[in-house]
Amino acid sequence: MPTLQQCLASSNDFRELRKLAHPNTRLACGKPKKFGGGVKTWTKVSPGTGLHILLGEIPVESTVQEFKAALNFERRVHWDDLFEGGKDICAYRSRENEKLEIYHRYMSFRSPVPSLISARDFEVLVSEQFEEGGSFICKAISVTPPTRKTPKGVIRGEILTTGFIVTPTSPTSINVIYIAQIDPKGWIPASVVNVIVSSQAKSIQNLKQYILKNRATLRKIGSQSKL
Repeated sequence: MPTLQQCLASSNDFRELRKLAHPNTRLACGKPKKFGGGVKTWTKVSPGTGLHILLGEIPVESTVQEFKAALNFERRVHWDDLFEGGKDICAYRSRENEKLEIYHRYMSFRSPVPSLISARDFEVLVSEQFEEGGSFICKAISVTPPTRKTPKGVIRGEILTTGFIVTPTSPTSINVIYIAQIDPKGWIPASVVNVIVSSQAKSIQNLKQYILKNRATLRKIGSQSKL
């Protein structure tokens, strides 16, 4: 797991996320699974771990700014069934790139099966940036050493390069590419982890529905985003 300083040094490097999001990567994974709301997902095996990388794509009737607003901690609890809460530990600004926003964050998640699996928490560095043409890119990656103590009964997991690439397709619609790479640590077999990771498709469906139902509020919040 990289250190906070290592992540800060590469905070503006989105190459791995872009590579995973490239259409050729999805093409190499074969036919997608299709879900309601236009959600399509592919899985790619992470070398050396047996864990699945989830690749998702979904069209949304939304602006890029509205979508970004829906990712806020206070709003995430409404569309991510396992998300328990989060906090910004610190925010950073890049001297070289004024469009790049960097956040050191703590996040906690409920267990999908409390009787068998412990809850998880994560410390991540999140890099967000609006790009030429109005696209938005966001990546998250776990950092060490931890600055927040893991509560009793909770296991500290690891998020490998994960995030969104959001591209406008019209003034009121976007295409979202979602990448999820999670190692929950602990005793859970890779086969079980892969089932849990695949369930993230439901969260993306929920996110789309949340945006559609709350566009007026999100539009007001999103109008304050820097382009």
